[in-house]
Parts: sequence; structure tokens; C-alpha cells
Amino acid sequence: MGERHTVVEGDCVFRIAAENGIPWERLWNDPQNEELRRERKSPSILHVGDVLYVPDKEIKEETKGCEQKHRFRLQRPWVEIRLTIEEFGVPRDSEPYYVLADDVRYEGDAATTDAEGKLTCRIPPNTERAIVVLGEEETEEFELTLGCVDPIETGRGKQVRLQNLGYYEGPVDGGFGPMMALAFKDFLSHEGEPNAAITDEEQANREGHLSKLEDGYGS
Repeated sequence: MGERHTVVEGDCVFRIAAENGIPWERLWNDPQNEELRRERKSPSILHVGDVLYVPDKEIKEETKGCEQKHRFRLQRPWVEIRLTIEEFGVPRDSEPYYVLADDVRYEGDAATTDAEGKLTCRIPPNTERAIVVLGEEETEEFELTLGCVDPIETGRGKQVRLQNLGYYEGPVDGGFGPMMALAFKDFLSHEGEPNAAITDEEQANREGHLSKLEDGYGS
């Protein structure tokens, strides 16, 4: 019998799966999590208080001959982080980089950022803190706290995304005051909507506006 896990701050499907020794796809796609999948849509985004069903481990058996040597290879699970590095809206292309995940170094899928300033790196799924080290001199660092972004429909979810994108500098308290309204308007202006009227959270929650923020942030 599996068990039900109540999500706390910092939880994500990848980390919960790794801690229970099961593939994240099996956890996320379990029939008992169907309602949660419809609500959250992405395994990267959970909300404190969500309830996730964690199935039991599957035991795999192999039949092999006696008095012979056999090699078994354990496939290590990974998750992929994808970032776009820009400076004043200009992509930082051809920049060498690597990622420190819980103080262990991991090389990216490519040696440098691509023409759009994008980088990709695979790290262990239970990573809580990662640092992207950028540049030939390895002097620029970007710290990431993983698994701490609320769903985009929530106030905190919008605040953290706009903060990470460089538009919002206020407290992450779930509110929607003048600073958030200005940050959201600045973001939409950068996305091609300079005349968007954003004065409250109801306007920000319009489907077209949220989808732009979701696309701009990545999830």
C-alpha cells in the first residue's frame, strides 16, 4: 500500500520521488494523482497543503545463471534546469558555465550558453540549492533555491516569478499592492503590451496575462 504525502514548503514531485526511491513519472502519473495533475499541470509546481499519493516501490526480479558474473547498472535519476541569462535584455551568449548543486559541480549540456543566452544542466532531483557559475573568470554566480515556487495562480507564485525575472523587489507575502502592479505592468510592457492596465490581482489573473508570465518564466 502506498501513502499520502502532504506537501510542505520546498517540496516538488522530483524530490519526493527521489526520497521514496521511485521514478518521478510513476509518482506523478499514478491514477490517484489525476485530480492534482489537472489542477497543477506541471510536476515542478506544487502548493503547500497539496496531497500527493506516493505508490510503493516496484520490486524487479531478474533470472540469471549460477556461478557466473553478472553486471547490473542502476540508472541514476536526473532533473534538468534550463535558464536564460540576459543583461539589460541582451542575451549573454557564448558564456562558459557550470552548476554547483549542493556544492557538487555539474557540467552543462554544452560548454557555453547558446545564441539566446540559454543554458541547460542536469542535476540530482533532490537538490535544494544550486549556483550557476558564469564566465571565463568564474566570478559571476546566480543562486537558485529549488522547489520553492508556488503555483502561478497564487499571489506568492506571481511575486516570486516577477522577482526572479528582475521586475519585483518587494516582499514575498502573497499581496498585490502598487509595487506588484507596477512590476506586472513592466513585465507585460517588455512582452509587447505597453498599454496593459494592471491595478489589481483580478486584472493580473486574466488568462492571457498569466500565460505570458508562465511562458516568460518557464513554468
